[in-house]
Amino acid sequence: MEHYRDAVKTLVILVVLCLILFSIPTLTTSDNATNVEITITITNEGTVVVDIKTYVDVGLFSLKAPAEPIIPTLKAYINNNETAIVYTNNTFYVPISEPGELEITYLVNTTFKDNIYSFKVYDVDVDVILIARPNIILLSIPSAIEQVRAEDSSLVIVFKPPTLIEYTISIKSIETVSEALSETLAQTPVNKDSWIAGFPREHIFIIALVIIALTTILVWGFVRRRKGLSLEELDETDKLILKTIKNYGGNIMQSQLQRSLGLPKATLWRRVNKLAKLGYLEIIKEGKSNRLVLKKKHLP
Repeated sequence: MEHYRDAVKTLVILVVLCLILFSIPTLTTSDNATNVEITITITNEGTVVVDIKTYVDVGLFSLKAPAEPIIPTLKAYINNNETAIVYTNNTFYVPISEPGELEITYLVNTTFKDNIYSFKVYDVDVDVILIARPNIILLSIPSAIEQVRAEDSSLVIVFKPPTLIEYTISIKSIETVSEALSETLAQTPVNKDSWIAGFPREHIFIIALVIIALTTILVWGFVRRRKGLSLEELDETDKLILKTIKNYGGNIMQSQLQRSLGLPKATLWRRVNKLAKLGYLEIIKEGKSNRLVLKKKHLP
C-alpha cells in the first residue's frame, strides 16, 4: 500500500509540472532566482546534508545538484511550505507559483570504503559552503578554497567546485586544525552569484519528452520494487541491519544491535539515522537508549 502512495505522489508532481508548463503562458523559466546559497554539512555521525536557499520569482526553477541526492530524502519548500520537486539528469526542477524563499534539502549519497567516506561536489558555478562538525576529520580539502574559518567548534570552508571530499569520523576536535588552516589560507568574501539553468519556452516540447521519460523510469522502478528487488540507496550493511532487526521480531535496542553486528557505535548510528530518514525504521528514545522499530514489512 505504501508503494502505491509513493507512485501516486510522484505522478501528482509530474501532473503539476505539466500543468504549469502548458497552461500558464506568462511563465518564465530562466533567471528567476537570486543569491543561491549552497551549504553542505557533514554531521558528527558522518551523514552529509545539503541545504540550498535562494529567492525565486514565478516560473520553473531549475538548478544542477551540487551532490548526488538520496531521492527519498529530497524536499523543497517555498516560504516554509512544502512544494513539488523533480530530480532528473542531475538537475532539480521546482514549479514556482508565487515569489518567495525557496529551500531544497536532502541527504547526500556517500560511499564508504576502508573506513573512509567520500562524495563528489559537482561544478554548479557558485561557491559552496562546507561545514565539518567537530567529530569529522577531512582527509582531502578542495583545491580552490575561497575562505576557511572555525565556527562553533566546526570547520567551515568556502570553495569553488568541483571537488572530491573524503573524510573519517573521530572524537577529536578539529578546532586546532581549522585555526592552522586559517593562518595559512587567505580569507575572501563568499561569492553569492546565482547559477540558474532555465528552459526557453520554445523548448517546451523537449521538456515534455523529459517528463515522459522520467515517468517511464519511475514506473519501471516502482515495478522493480514491487518484485522485491534491491533499492540503490541501500548497501549490504544497511540490508544486514534491517534483516537483523526483523529476525529479532522487528524491535530491538540499539545497544543490543551493536553487540550483535559488531559495528562501531558511530558507524551504526549513521546507518540507523539514514534508515530512519528513508522510512525503514523508527527511533524511539527510552531513557538514554534508543529502541529501533521496523516500519516496513517489505525489505530489499
